[in-house]
Amino acid sequence: TVGHSGHLSAAHLRNQHDPPAHERRLSEKHRYLFDLNGFLVLKGVFDADTLARANAAVDAHLGQLHERTGPLRTSGLYGRESAALAGDGATGRKDLGGMLGWDAPHREPFRELLAHPSLAPVLTELCGVGYRLDHSPLMIAQEAGAEGHTLHGGAVTEAGEPAWPLAYEFRNGQMRNQLLTVCMQLADAAEGDGGFCVVPGSHKANLPVPPALADLADAELGAFVRQ
Repeated sequence: TVGHSGHLSAAHLRNQHDPPAHERRLSEKHRYLFDLNGFLVLKGVFDADTLARANAAVDAHLGQLHERTGPLRTSGLYGRESAALAGDGATGRKDLGGMLGWDAPHREPFRELLAHPSLAPVLTELCGVGYRLDHSPLMIAQEAGAEGHTLHGGAVTEAGEPAWPLAYEFRNGQMRNQLLTVCMQLADAAEGDGGFCVVPGSHKANLPVPPALADLADAELGAFVRQ
């Protein structure tokens, strides 16, 4: 195809090494908000049936929950203990994995999530065509007194080195994330309830996360944490 200027069109210039073209499905509002903040909250993605099936599957496997204790505790990463995240100092976070390999029908709602019609276009926009699952999904459960998790991630490591596996770029009108977390809420979660936490804009930070922020040890820094 040749445009009116005589130049070959972008479609004609694509070759076998270029990723397949895809239709943009992320709104300009959401594109702006992600570039600004580094996260999106998508509401109403899962219908009642999906949530019921997912919760029933979890209930059937509660006996496989593993509590993190000792060196596996998540409130003491990087060789220091966070008083604000330690909970009662004994109760650990509980993890549950393996849901993609559970017997049918319990595995189905989690497998459906991998290419969910409301999520796949968003992941394609943010990660590129052909995104892959980096590691197996994990369910996190916390009881009263359980520890939290030291804040982690971002564009720069605590040692001040570039965190290339977590890099975010915006070039030629396209966003690319090397790694992206998707959090599926199986119950209502209001802002401030805890659970998934973010520091808006930290995906573009040029300096390491201050330890006092990672540990929630500084009230001024902690005010920037969104739950």
